Amino acid sequence: MKRDADMKQLATPSMDTLDPLEWAKRLRSQVALDYLLRGAEYDHRLLDILTDHMESGVCDGTGKNLLRRWDGLQWVAA
Repeated sequence: MKRDADMKQLATPSMDTLDPLEWAKRLRSQVALDYLLRGAEYDHRLLDILTDHMESGVCDGTGKNLLRRWDGLQWVAA
């Protein structure tokens, strides 16, 4: 119990809401897009994210080429 309280105190606000799919929602590289494309074959959540990226212009219509990447603050040209 004390350890949990100590860890909670050290945690940043964002640590309480970690999203395991954040890497897919905010792609930082072509490699991440490749993993997303591969995972979308098996996981509907990843397929939804990939579809959103194709519609918003983060990647091309095939989902194979990264057009924009997340730099930590905003989307920039890849």
